[in-house]
Formats: sequence, C-alpha cells, structure tokens
Amino acid sequence: MNKRLLNSAIACATMALLIACSDDDNKIEPTPTAPAPSAQTNKGAYVLSSGYWGENNASIQYIDLENHRVINDDMYFYANGEKLGDSGQDLLLYGSKLYCTVSTSEKVVIMDKSCKVLKSHSLYVDPDILPNDIIIDSDPRYLAAHNGKVYFTSYDGTVSRIDTTTLEIEAKVNIGDVPEAITVANNKLYVNLSNYGSGNKVAVIDIATFTKIKEIRVALNPYSTCFTGSDGYVYVISNGNYAGDASIPESDWAYSTLQRIYPETDMITEEWPATFACQYGDDIYAIYSEYYLPETHKCVKYNLVNKSEYDFIDLEEFKYDGYACANSINVNPDNGDAYVCCTPWGQYGVVKVFNKQGDYQHEYTVGYCPSKVIFTE
Repeated sequence: MNKRLLNSAIACATMALLIACSDDDNKIEPTPTAPAPSAQTNKGAYVLSSGYWGENNASIQYIDLENHRVINDDMYFYANGEKLGDSGQDLLLYGSKLYCTVSTSEKVVIMDKSCKVLKSHSLYVDPDILPNDIIIDSDPRYLAAHNGKVYFTSYDGTVSRIDTTTLEIEAKVNIGDVPEAITVANNKLYVNLSNYGSGNKVAVIDIATFTKIKEIRVALNPYSTCFTGSDGYVYVISNGNYAGDASIPESDWAYSTLQRIYPETDMITEEWPATFACQYGDDIYAIYSEYYLPETHKCVKYNLVNKSEYDFIDLEEFKYDGYACANSINVNPDNGDAYVCCTPWGQYGVVKVFNKQGDYQHEYTVGYCPSKVIFTE
C-alpha cells in the first residue's frame, strides 16, 4: 500500500465515529430533486455531507430555516454539472463566498452562495515527478478566515493562505505533522497537529508574519475540533486513542478531552470530557461518545459561568442498528438551536435540531455522512 492510501486508511480509522465506512450493498442511492432558485436569499443553513471514502459522493445541501425543508439535495452538482468529489472535509462561508476542502480529491473549491464554482485549486502532485518514490499528501483539511484571508490545513504539513479578492493561494507555512482543525484568536492561528493519532501539540502561527511561533502541549490526538468561542478562548478536543479498545491496556487509555486555551498566555485553563463540541453564549454544547465505552455516551451543556454540567439531549435516539451515529454538533448563532448530524450506515444522513432547552424541533434528510452545518446569518 503506498503512502497516500495508507494515510487515507489511517484517517478513515481515526474517524470511526465521524464517517461510517459501510457495505455498498446496503446503500440507499439518492433520487435527485430539482434545484431551488435563489436558495441563498433565504435564511438558511448549508450542510456538508462528506460522503463515503473512495466513492466520489460528497455533496452540499441547503436548508430553508423559515419553511423547515431541504430545498436542494446536491447544490454543487446542480450548479456545476459534476460531483463535488471524494471526502468533503470542511465548509466555510466567508463574505459572499463558500470555501470547501475536498480531501481525497485534493482540491479546494471556492464558490458563490449558489455553489457555482468561482475557482478550484487542485493540490495534487504527480508522484512520478518526485524523486525516490516520495508521495506528498496534499489532502486539504480544515478552514478558517480572518481579515480578508482564508486559511486551510493540509496533510503535507502546511497551512496555506488564500486571498479572498484574487482567490489565489498566495503563501504557505510548514508547521508540523498532519495539521487538522484550525481557528483564529488574538491575531494568531491555532492548529491541531494530530500526526495520525500520535500527536499531542497545537501549533501557533503569528498571522502578521505568517510564521510558526510555538507549540502548545495538549492531550493525545488533537484532531477535528479547534474553535474560538464567543468568550475569546480557544477550544481544542483531543480524541485520544479509542479508550476501551481491548487491544490497549486500560492503564494506557486516553480519553476524548475538551481543553480551553487562554490566547493571551496560551495556557490551558480547563478540561472536560468531550468528543464533539461547540459554544453558544455561556454554554458549551458537548457530545461525549467513546466508541468502545457506551456508558460514556451523553450530550450535555457545560456552563462556563457557574461551572455546572446539565443534561441536554438523550443520545439513545441517535442509534441506528445499535451503533451511535451522532458525529457532530453545530449551533445556530441566531437562536442557540443545536444541529446534530447523524450518519446511519449505508443510508442518507440526518440533521436533527433541538432548541436551547434540548427539546426536539425538526429533522432533515441530507446526503451521505453529514459532518458540518453552517448558517447564513
């Protein structure tokens, strides 16, 4: 197995809770629906459905939040006459444009709000032109934006900077092994360095000089979550080493952990158990779900003021065929509603919506393996 395939396989393994790699025979194929005109003018949300690895079925849906319906099941396809690609990784709305990283297809796509392509950057490097059979994993991963620039991480160990006016990649910086989720705080970029599950650092980049200035030691395997809360803190989840796996001695189990970094000093101030998380106001919405330890499965709110934990959603309703399938949580900044993505194996994904009190509101059928919801407001 060459290095590119090995790395992709490792990435799929580390996403056991995020993307269910299923049997093709059990898949329910989509029935395309006609595109809705001017979807972007509605108050709504975009959903990135990552698709199944190796099957070129990543897609983007649009939810009309005023009428509570999905009005386009594959916006990219209808806008461009082709599929988005293989393994949609991250989606960002910044200004009037959408930015999407498509990891296994090795490209970054810049679109208008109807998903019409404005610029597509192929990051593929032909291994035949490289010496000594070196293969560069240029797979783009996560996105962040600041002051007219968009940044994305790549498996080649770099963070790249896109100018949002010219749409060109204008600079990149080497920061370390396997950079993943990224955020902006205090004029710095914070980047998880997962090193395929063996890393334990967050790289810090000075935005003004676009140079790496330090590393912060965190718990094992900082991976898909790194965001700046409304309180100004940086929140990082380290996903550990699959605690409960019978092949790992219990004394060596590393649990999924949410850490809070104070950007003025870059010191870690608090920790909570969490696998996925987001923030709204004074609350952290957190899903904690160790794959091999079903007794850990819960969805709670951590209140940052009174330091209390509150039950939020019963994760039992997110099980399909006995497997937990809640794989992300995003919050609507307009009203605090939580959007939980679910990935039942071999079927369309579902986005379920709950209000701030944890009461069920709506659910939407979307594409395969939905992984992120972003909002137009």
